[in-house]
This record gives sequence, C-alpha cells and structure tokens, in this order.
Amino acid sequence: MARRKRSPLSKLAAALWVSSDQRLSKIFGHHRMSFSRWRKEHDDAPRPRDNGDHSVEAWRKWFAAHPEIQSDEPPSAQKLALQIETLREQLDRIRFDNQVRKGKFMLTDHITRMLSELSTLLNSTLRTKLEDELPPILAGMPAAGIRIEMKKVHDEICRMMQEGSAKLEAQG
Repeated sequence: MARRKRSPLSKLAAALWVSSDQRLSKIFGHHRMSFSRWRKEHDDAPRPRDNGDHSVEAWRKWFAAHPEIQSDEPPSAQKLALQIETLREQLDRIRFDNQVRKGKFMLTDHITRMLSELSTLLNSTLRTKLEDELPPILAGMPAAGIRIEMKKVHDEICRMMQEGSAKLEAQG
C-alpha cells in the first residue's frame, strides 16, 4: 500500500497541535511533567482536546500571559535578588545548625534555670551580708573602715557571679 503524502495544510495543522506533553516540552523547553502540574495549578492553563492533542498556539499565548513561568528568558533583577536572599537564609540556617551540633548554643530553659539559681543565691547572700553580718561589724566604724568591709562584700558577690558564669559555661 502506498503512503499518502501529507498536504501542506495537514503539516501546518500538525504543527499547531501535538499529541503529548513530551512534544510540548520539546517545543517550549520545560519538563514534560510541568504541563500537567500547570493544568492542575492554573485554571486558565490550556487543556487538551478530547483526542489528547495539545494546542501549541494556546500554550504560546498562555506563556505570554504568565511571564513568571517562562524559564527560557533570563531572570529579572527582582527574581535574582529573591534567589540570593533565599540562598543567604539557607546558608545562615546551615551555619546555625553546625554551631548547634558543635555545642555553641544552650537551651533557653537550661539558661533560665541556671540564671534563676544564680540570682536566688546572690539575693540570699546579699541579704545575709547586708542585714545580718555587716551591721555588727560596721557599728561604730569610721567611714574608711565601712568602705573596706563593703568592698569585701562586693568582691565576694562578684566572685560568686564569676563562678556561676563558669558553671553555666561548663554545663553548656
């Protein structure tokens, strides 16, 4: 049986319609699965005919109406800035995760508990020193002597704060 030659009109019609998303992907340069995804995500995306053929012209018009999808064109400055910002955020997250793995961060609950304990200890020590221990020592002392005794209390409180800070670091 002899093959029929296709008329120029049928060739033109064939160029306007293709039979699969695979052929659309070759024409437009997108992955074949993108076309079915766009049909699901966009109500205005072209649908195939009942026989499964796809209109190349309908897709061309749809891409023109949706320039954000057309990946063949170079990205806009705004899109590049967004991509750079996204990459920086990813890099920051990776750096943070690495620091967490290295133990450079402590849990907020742990810090809160330790600071509360240190605060309670310091408050108790100050109250004891200022209300119970110092008054009998300071009674009848000259100002210079009071200053020396107060400096001892101050130094003791500072030492306790340093020890508490060191304890926090050691437990972190």
